[in-house]
Amino acid sequence: MQDGVAVIRVNNIEVGSMPISQYEEIVMSVKQDWRTRVAVVFGYVGFFWKFIIRLWSYFVQSFAIIIAVSMLYFFSHPAETTQFVTELRNASSETIAEGIRSVANICFFLTVIACTLSFFIKGIPAFVSVSENAINKKIREVMEVPAEGPVSITFKRDGLNSVR
Repeated sequence: MQDGVAVIRVNNIEVGSMPISQYEEIVMSVKQDWRTRVAVVFGYVGFFWKFIIRLWSYFVQSFAIIIAVSMLYFFSHPAETTQFVTELRNASSETIAEGIRSVANICFFLTVIACTLSFFIKGIPAFVSVSENAINKKIREVMEVPAEGPVSITFKRDGLNSVR
């Protein structure tokens, strides 16, 4: 595909074209730069970290919901609250551990439900490719385009088109 032309568009406006070999040289130079590689690693780590933080946030919120519902129940039924505290004092450590495990399982279940609903309502979080942004920036510099926005590239070769 070395003998074709890459047509560059920024914000769906054609800003110019370049040989595909020049485009591939730009891509290779950007991908071989150590700073881009480090930025890509940080991009992946950041995306993964955001996902973990979101899951932790849902877990903590589900725990807070369980505590709030328990408090409402205990305030409306004081006799059962006294009985619960008495049984908890006399309970063995295995029974207490089983109760904590049950609460953690409920929190995990609520976290999975909240995360699934979040994906349906907000959509799946998008990963922003650092290398693609660096390639687009380099192409804008070469083409001397000051505008920011989505860059699309159409490869034309012997009447055939393909889009990146």
